[in-house]
Amino acid sequence: MTTSSLSQALQSLHRRLRKVLGPQAAAHDSVIDECAHLCQLYHLSADNLYEKWDLYAVNNGLEDAGLTPDRLSDFRSFVQAEHAKNKASTPSAAPAPAPAMASATPARSLGASAPVASGPYKAVGAGDRTMHNTESLSQLMTQMTQTQLTSSTATPMSGPHSSPLRPPASQSNDPPGHAFIHRTNKGHVELSFNSHLPSSRTAGGFNAVDAMDVDSTPSRKLGKSTPDVVALIDNQDVKPFNYMYDKVNDLGLALDDYLDVFESRFHSALPDVDIFTNPSYASQAPIFAIGRLVAEEIEGQPSNKLAPNNLLLECARKYNGVRVKLLLSNSIDFHSLFPGQVVVVEGINPEGKCLFVDRIHHLPLPDPPTSSASDLLTSARASHSMVVATGPFTLTDTLNFEPLAELVTQIQTHKPELALLIGPFIDDRHPLIRAGDVDQFPDDMFRTQIIQRLVPILTHTQVVLIPSPNDLHHPWCMFPQPPFQSTTAPLPAGIVLLPNPVQFSWHEWVIAVTSTDVIKDMLRCEWSTHAVAPASMSGSDRTLVGARHLLEQRSLYPLDPAPDGAPHVDLARAAQLELQAAPDLLIVPSQLRHAVKPVPLSDAGGVGPDDPVTLMVNPGLAARGRFGGTVAWVSAHGFPPGTLEAVVKEAEKLEVGSEEREQAEAVYHAAHRRIRVDVVRL
Repeated sequence: MTTSSLSQALQSLHRRLRKVLGPQAAAHDSVIDECAHLCQLYHLSADNLYEKWDLYAVNNGLEDAGLTPDRLSDFRSFVQAEHAKNKASTPSAAPAPAPAMASATPARSLGASAPVASGPYKAVGAGDRTMHNTESLSQLMTQMTQTQLTSSTATPMSGPHSSPLRPPASQSNDPPGHAFIHRTNKGHVELSFNSHLPSSRTAGGFNAVDAMDVDSTPSRKLGKSTPDVVALIDNQDVKPFNYMYDKVNDLGLALDDYLDVFESRFHSALPDVDIFTNPSYASQAPIFAIGRLVAEEIEGQPSNKLAPNNLLLECARKYNGVRVKLLLSNSIDFHSLFPGQVVVVEGINPEGKCLFVDRIHHLPLPDPPTSSASDLLTSARASHSMVVATGPFTLTDTLNFEPLAELVTQIQTHKPELALLIGPFIDDRHPLIRAGDVDQFPDDMFRTQIIQRLVPILTHTQVVLIPSPNDLHHPWCMFPQPPFQSTTAPLPAGIVLLPNPVQFSWHEWVIAVTSTDVIKDMLRCEWSTHAVAPASMSGSDRTLVGARHLLEQRSLYPLDPAPDGAPHVDLARAAQLELQAAPDLLIVPSQLRHAVKPVPLSDAGGVGPDDPVTLMVNPGLAARGRFGGTVAWVSAHGFPPGTLEAVVKEAEKLEVGSEEREQAEAVYHAAHRRIRVDVVRL
């Protein structure tokens, strides 16, 4: 590659960085130069670097802030630490013979005929000449630079979010598991939601309720696990299936059905709209069109990240399946948009080429589940406890499952009614598994390391296992997934196998769970029409906006297409991803920072005592690299004294069996007032 072409490639990289990083970064040449250097140093594209900045910003509360010079040092440290972590999790090949650098010129070093390890550099005979393409030279320069960085002593970085760089697990002199064994933050409560309510983890637990604003009648007691505590909601029983046999036409019909369902929902939500129109038709008058948002190819390359210049609306076959470019008005309200999102757009298409959008319409959030007050008088007086943990359950430098053993110890101490364990259990991304450094088959490892460890807690705790697309021992790597299959031997009583994702009831509570990192995937692909969200969208909290997306789209994975690295979604079974109602608890594990947030369901966006709310819970991961992670302890309480009695008393004034009386007795479950969640470090 000539000097001219290299300069053009660098200029193209600079242009792309200015575009994806936004105006705040583009205003500083030093920021763009340093970002370009990071891209070259770590073999990243501009979009890859933006994804890392996006993750860094979300984890550090900088969603509304751009990449500025004062944040550059901390961000550089984050990228270096991410690279070290990824390098540690990748099996290393056999070391190549070190090139003789002392007396050789650069050209002779690159063209040496000594054998080289497998990869982009091919070993040749003594009489041949080694040829290197641009990619191999770039990779060699990257490896040489990284070797120099690794050999130098890492110094602590300054800044509010910085930390000293730790060597990868493969380069650490500590024995496996050393960092976890000698941790100092064991049992630390990282986050507590509704801390005024009693916790099942504290001394006294649910017995210390006398001074609290909850029902403290003598009948109040800790709920005991029974076989019918967990019950699947309709359309959640995912059966084993043969994937990769679906025809393209069948998938197209499934997508059409998906859009037709949304069209009927929008007709109910927008009663003033008589008809939806094909947006590709030229029209001088405002029209309404329904479809899903997709990203246009840029420079011949497919994209799954929306941007102002690549926004398309894809319609159903009844509208000829057209894709129309959208141009949004500058005066449009705040909208957070992502690929696959079904919306109604309002605007004009004067020439039949582009739709100028003046307004975007979204579905209202679904109604929350309700129960009869008279039924809750007897069933909702006990307190219940649950622990939620998400894999991986072992450290990256061992396969001894130390975090799982610690979790079992805590469960034996606090005796929750339910333990909700979400995969991956046998993670196909684990460095030792990828390197083949194991002495058990995946099925045997699951049974000995997971199931047998859970047996001691089954006398007092019901265990629910939910798979992950990264579970090596599970035959179904698509999404959605059927439950784990017990083929070799029956599982011990007390273990319940559920599909992924799943919606089930736990006493009166409705819970929705997915093991896929859907929040992170949506944040990687979304685009907001304004930098700052209004108050009704809870300001800059993008994770909360992501949770609203799931509820609005009535799906536990509405993103399509999924970004690189995400599980493949089987469109033929998209109906099993559909949310049947707004759940009381929405459990969405993520690599992002643990969180517990109330998601308002009303148009006013309130979270008052009588407002319908879904409680979003991200428990974090049970293991993070060589260190322990977090789990969530859920303590659910009854209604305040007299609340249900007052509702029943008012309903008794109406005719028995009438629809009015049934509506009068219906009460929200009020998860944001009755549930305490503690995120605790293992």
